[in-house]
Amino acid sequence: MRNIFRFVLLFITSIIFVQAELAKYLGSVKLADTLTPIDLESGYCFKTAQAWIDPESPTKVLTIENSEPASDWCVEIYMLITTAKYKTMMTFWHGKHGFPLYPWRGGQDSEGNWVEEEFLKDEGAMVYAINTDLVNDALEIFNLIDMFITDGIDPQKDYLEEYADMTIQTRMYSPSTKLSASDFHPGDVIVQHRWTPYETLTMAWDGMQAGHCMIIVEDPATGIKYVSQSVWDVASEYCTDRGVCLIPLDEFLDTLFDNCLEEECAMALLPLTTYYRGLFDGEAAYEWAKSREGMAYGFHKVVFSLIDSEYIPAPFSQELILTLLAVADEVGGIDKWISGLVQEGLNIRLGTSGLDLPRLLVECDEQGVDVFDLLAEVEYDSYDDLYSEGETHTSAGFVFGVLEAAGVMGDLTFERGEQTVRDLYELALFARNSIPSACQNKQESGQYFCQFAGSYLIDLSTASSLIPYDHMNETCELQPPDFKKQAGC
Repeated sequence: MRNIFRFVLLFITSIIFVQAELAKYLGSVKLADTLTPIDLESGYCFKTAQAWIDPESPTKVLTIENSEPASDWCVEIYMLITTAKYKTMMTFWHGKHGFPLYPWRGGQDSEGNWVEEEFLKDEGAMVYAINTDLVNDALEIFNLIDMFITDGIDPQKDYLEEYADMTIQTRMYSPSTKLSASDFHPGDVIVQHRWTPYETLTMAWDGMQAGHCMIIVEDPATGIKYVSQSVWDVASEYCTDRGVCLIPLDEFLDTLFDNCLEEECAMALLPLTTYYRGLFDGEAAYEWAKSREGMAYGFHKVVFSLIDSEYIPAPFSQELILTLLAVADEVGGIDKWISGLVQEGLNIRLGTSGLDLPRLLVECDEQGVDVFDLLAEVEYDSYDDLYSEGETHTSAGFVFGVLEAAGVMGDLTFERGEQTVRDLYELALFARNSIPSACQNKQESGQYFCQFAGSYLIDLSTASSLIPYDHMNETCELQPPDFKKQAGC
């Protein structure tokens, strides 16, 4: 499945490059039993070129032989894409240029064949020429794509440190502290960061230290505690689809906790203060969470909640985001579904219906509105009645909903769809230094909560620091490296 995801991602990226005029598609070169040259389309520099893969070469070298340069000083930058890697080469002179493709990456199928090798036989390596006027933009984007297709934590750490000026700290203590079910109470929140590109991108956008959150609820009839959450991915056998699910706490601790350690994810426990625990209506919280079980994850709400300012983490740009939405609409599947919901949100804001992205841009121009000002507008919870998908939840929006139903938020007016994980853990609802005994003396200096999983620190030094207020987090303009919120935003 991961190999398919890698290829689809690279394929989508190639479409983006062509539509954004960052690159030109020249052709695909297959791995055949015999050396079989093919003619490539003209690039930006060389008018003619042939390419082939030598099946006898130990490293399966793909060779491009080019000629007829447009000028004596032009440069051609080639990029090759397979299911599991991309390679670039800058060529100044005509002649032969080699790209070794072996060793294979990306795993083997059920019959023991390397997926990348089989793809080269069936479909071939895609060859592009990068527009040299936009080479920095192109290569930055592919550095981002490398984060998606490369196994391991390092590419994601590098991205956060380079583009968001964030420091990822290795913990001094054991990555595992086994807590018991008695350490968790209804209303307590768990924040988690799995080293996935999606969660890493949300961290870079908002400065948050965790990409996902959950809340404990308890069935008043049985006394069974549940970890309730809205998941963006099918993270376990208990969550059968993206969206809201309730997992028995005992099973979470026995199974999912171990899975989390294998994935190098991190988790921390934020218990409610004594005051807010007294306000927490456990029965109302459970009923609200249970009634939402199976509702879809609100990907579009993530888009609207994060774009509240001019800051967009590199290598993204306003133009690239619009291109992504347009390409996703063409590709289909979940990408088309997400793009469609974002377009529905823009239609709602414009007072129109059924307009696709190109027509939305025309409508914005006619109404004198910038499309990114629309994306930054408040995502009202009442819009759920207007979306074709109906009510949906991000992980943070869902937890806010449970807290609201339980009476913790009082009479405050706020929009769940505007809240992020950071907005949640910074609220002054959680008890600092209320550390379970198993976690005592295992916290880094300046940390006030129990991090019970993960080799890397979830920096919660700003947690439980902001008093909840009306219309919170609707207009916050965040900028790295401190991502400081303006008062009352």
